[in-house]
Parts: sequence; structure tokens; C-alpha cells
Amino acid sequence: MLPFRKIIATLGFLACSLGIAHAESPNERAMKNSLRIIEHLHSVMADQIDLAMATVVDGTFKRVAPEQPVWILETINGTIMYYQGEPKFKGQPADKLVDDAGGRFGLKGLQYGRSSKSGWISLSLGGKGYRAYCKSQYPMVVCSLVAM
Repeated sequence: MLPFRKIIATLGFLACSLGIAHAESPNERAMKNSLRIIEHLHSVMADQIDLAMATVVDGTFKRVAPEQPVWILETINGTIMYYQGEPKFKGQPADKLVDDAGGRFGLKGLQYGRSSKSGWISLSLGGKGYRAYCKSQYPMVVCSLVAM
């Protein structure tokens, strides 16, 4: 075998073994991102939730997909705990999250949480279509946004 072919074969093997050749889709990353964040928030005692939220907000918590915007809802009183890029949204009713088509994606996320389900919602922001994976674990819902 020529040295060049050996190099190509070795690089191909390394790419496969490192997962480069089979990278996760944005949808898979969104699902894992939401799951990792909600597990992080549930790993602390209730009186420490603000500290755990602070690590998500300030970026010290390592997310699976930091490139995907997230929002976190609290299902008991139906409020926004965190909306990436808009700190003033904290504490506002989740039903105020409305997309371009008038769809209340905050309310859809709450419905997932209140029925103990996780799943996908579709929304339109800035004239573009998006999907968000919302993972629920009482009393929170974490949604990760993915461009379609």
C-alpha cells in the first residue's frame, strides 16, 4: 500500500473512532441538551435551584449544544425561569412566549410539563421555521431550539 493510502486509511479510522464521521444531528443534540440541563437542575436540593440556574445562565454549566438557545419553564405557577438572551423575561407568565404565527410556544411547553411528557414543538421566529425539543421533569420544562 502506498504511504498516501495508509495515511488516508488511518485518518478515516481515526475520524470514525472519534465520532467525527458520524456527528450527531441537531435534533439529537437538542434532545441531549434539554435532558442534560434538566438533570443538572434536578441534581440539587430545592433550596439550591437558584445556584444551579445561575450556572446555566452564566455559561459555567457545560451544555451539550451551547449553540442552541434554550428556555426553562416552571410548571407549578407557569412562569419563565430562563429565556436565553432575554433576562427580563424571568418570572413572566410562559403564555407570553408567542411566535410570529401567533402560536403560544410557552403554553405548549407548559402543557408538556403538566402532562409529564416530552416532545417537539414547531414555531416561527423572524420569518424562519424552528423546532424545539422540550424535556419535562416536574416541576420544570427545558426547551432547546433547532433551526429547520
